[in-house]
Amino acid sequence: MKFVVLFCCSVAVAAAAAHVYAPQQAGMAIIVAVTMLVCAQVVAMMASAPSGEAEDARLAALARRISKNAADIAKLGLQGRDQAQKVAELENRMLRMPPREVAMIASDDSTVQYLPQSPAAPAAMTPPTPPAPPVLCLEPVVRLSEGRTAYYKASLQYPAPDGGSGHADQDIELLRQVLPVLAKLRARRGAAGIFVPISTATLEDRARLETYVGALRASPAESAGIVLDLHVSALAALSEPALRGLAWLASLGATFCLTGPGAAASDLAALSELGFTFVDVPCHELVAANGQLSTAMGQVMHGLAANKLTLITCGLKSGDEVAGLARFAVLGRGPVFAAPRAIRPQQSQDYPSQQVA
Repeated sequence: MKFVVLFCCSVAVAAAAAHVYAPQQAGMAIIVAVTMLVCAQVVAMMASAPSGEAEDARLAALARRISKNAADIAKLGLQGRDQAQKVAELENRMLRMPPREVAMIASDDSTVQYLPQSPAAPAAMTPPTPPAPPVLCLEPVVRLSEGRTAYYKASLQYPAPDGGSGHADQDIELLRQVLPVLAKLRARRGAAGIFVPISTATLEDRARLETYVGALRASPAESAGIVLDLHVSALAALSEPALRGLAWLASLGATFCLTGPGAAASDLAALSELGFTFVDVPCHELVAANGQLSTAMGQVMHGLAANKLTLITCGLKSGDEVAGLARFAVLGRGPVFAAPRAIRPQQSQDYPSQQVA
């Protein structure tokens, strides 16, 4: 008997659930569910006769629960029919809706609003604003004995604080912007040069380095004024592929400058063999506290002269520093002359990977 009651209850619950997934059969599902619950109640009452008071009480409670479930299922069926009727009404309204009224918005109280829209096509999304291109900046490198600008040091300034897309990309972009500027400088001044930083990321990537060399070869006249500027920290950490890249550039006749603290204490003879022509060091490394040339720098000056390396001193802030260091350094740069200045973009060309200065 218990099994029959449980079976009837299970069928009733399944029928009630079926109307949720098949609203069009909601009426039949409710009939089946109520019928099975009635059957369960009858069987429970029949089973209660010989079972004693305890069993009678248990079955009576079960009968009450079944009756309550039947009432809940009937109520759920009515709600389902109401909901199905509302959905049908909404479908009919959408079918009758004018072509310009689309994009239905349903609120919590089931009211509907319509947003006007062009019949031609959905409104196009506003394309994202492309990032602003980096700006080329040039800092004058002055011949101290004459007080005249002999070279410039190039750098890229990105509008965003975290701008930039990797050292190698910056190297190629910087060279792309420098070459047309250098063409104008050389046409107006004759001999003029620009120090252009290059990173280990470019030196160790063969494909990028070939693109870089291709840009130089495409503009041989301008490339003659390019000095590839390598920071001393990068030189100390060159990988084997980067060393091969540096040697390849040297074999093509590239001119290099080693920049940064301690650059003058490097193996100057080896630098000269690799094609380094300039050494750029902070001015405070050249003089002692009393303003005189330090003892260590006296030896360095001898090595620079022996290996035909030109000394540049950076960070000059006053005329006194310029006057004191003009006896030792050929070139200088720093706030006393001018800070790096942004250059108006110049028309450039596409550089193929063929033909170096």
